[in-house]
Amino acid sequence: MGMEGSTVRVAQLPEGLNDVIQLSGHFKHFGQIVNVQLCPEQHVAFIQFRSRAEAVAALDSNEYVLGNERI
Repeated sequence: MGMEGSTVRVAQLPEGLNDVIQLSGHFKHFGQIVNVQLCPEQHVAFIQFRSRAEAVAALDSNEYVLGNERI
């Protein structure tokens, strides 16, 4: 199973929202999350899904990440 293209970069994360539990809770309905990597000093996180299709579904979603339109 190829993992290429299965990671979503989440940018402009406020300090209080750069959290594995909150991000997993938001993204889990797009598919199976394999890994969450936090980079709080850069206000970025990387969400890795099991498949590219799941990552694409997350990217194509019109809903705000954690209800914040700036993320």
